[in-house]
Amino acid sequence: LSFEAKDTKGMMFILYDLSGKIVLQEELEHVVQGENTIRIDLPELKSGFYTCSLAGDHKTHVIQKLMITR
Repeated sequence: LSFEAKDTKGMMFILYDLSGKIVLQEELEHVVQGENTIRIDLPELKSGFYTCSLAGDHKTHVIQKLMITR
């Protein structure tokens, strides 16, 4: 997942299933101002559609849809 960060404090990666339930929430370390690329391992998730968001400083910055196929 690639994103641009303006603020690096308290960045969280949150993954939701289609019902809106949080299936993964992870604090991101080593986020720098500017372009970032992170790798999130999702071996336990079943095939399906998910929504992910990056949040920091009490704001949601990025929302993307993911499709996982196994």
